Amino acid sequence: YYLKTGIASYLEALEQPTGQLRIGCVTEGPGGAEVDPEIAEALASAAQLLDEEGHSVETISYPADPAFSLEAETIWMTEIALLVRNRAEELGREPKRDEIEALTAFAVERTKALSAVDYLQALHRLHGLALRMVEGTREFDLILTPTTGRTAPLIGEFDTRTERFDHETWAEQGWRFAPFTEMFNLT
Repeated sequence: YYLKTGIASYLEALEQPTGQLRIGCVTEGPGGAEVDPEIAEALASAAQLLDEEGHSVETISYPADPAFSLEAETIWMTEIALLVRNRAEELGREPKRDEIEALTAFAVERTKALSAVDYLQALHRLHGLALRMVEGTREFDLILTPTTGRTAPLIGEFDTRTERFDHETWAEQGWRFAPFTEMFNLT
């Protein structure tokens, strides 16, 4: 991955003028994910402000394939399973059902069917995706996206804790709420 070199102090760099930045503004979510009007308006306002400040703002398409979610799920669920295993070793026992959330229990069970090859395949695919993301945005200094695609959900709307937890429902809710963030968490 490309990192800008020659920066002695990032804190001091914040005090320096940036010059004109080349900004890619992503207005539509990956795979056509919808963006609530309130959020789209806030993004447009931010892009306009940056343009008025003299930066070059260009609307671009999201360069990623939304199919990466399965690979990402393999990685983060395996990480959760490892954390649960490590804690079980510390305690000298497996967690009781009422000690972990339904999503955590689901992740532990799901990863039992995975092999080391499955994990490495997911990791390699995600690295390839990260490289495509870098290539697709190389000409920009900054990528501007909404943080979320929808306004904040009500407390309890995403059920990850109870016996009513349903992975498919949760995954769909999460994708609709935050279609932009997963890609940047992975790259």
